[in-house]
Amino acid sequence: YIALALQKQIFGEHDIRTVGVLKKMGSLVVKNGEYDNANSTLTEFIRIHKQSGAENDGDYVNSLFMLGNVHKMQGNDEEAVKWWKDGYEIFQELDLEENNPQVSKIMENLLQSELHSNRPTSLGSRVKRNLGRGFGR
Repeated sequence: YIALALQKQIFGEHDIRTVGVLKKMGSLVVKNGEYDNANSTLTEFIRIHKQSGAENDGDYVNSLFMLGNVHKMQGNDEEAVKWWKDGYEIFQELDLEENNPQVSKIMENLLQSELHSNRPTSLGSRVKRNLGRGFGR
């Protein structure tokens, strides 16, 4: 976290290099099972990424899915679905499906399994309405 503080001080909070450090830190704390730290680090990465005007890319999509996974591990299924859905929509907008069919299938299966789980119907209905695009593209 010292490196991140120095990075922010030198380059500013919205510099793309700062965003990159946050993403890498988020990945590391997820791998270590530090879900509270991962949640705050990835949320900060996403916030700064949006504010910096950085272009969405595969790394950004991956971070959205990681944050969804963190929420799932913390038992917050609704929040997990929200982040997975956001990641999948950007994945589709970037036309990453054609070059990443296996990743696309994993994303589809993950969202479909949540839609068909035994969650309260309001969650399933809301996610189905908000998905916008069908999975079979």
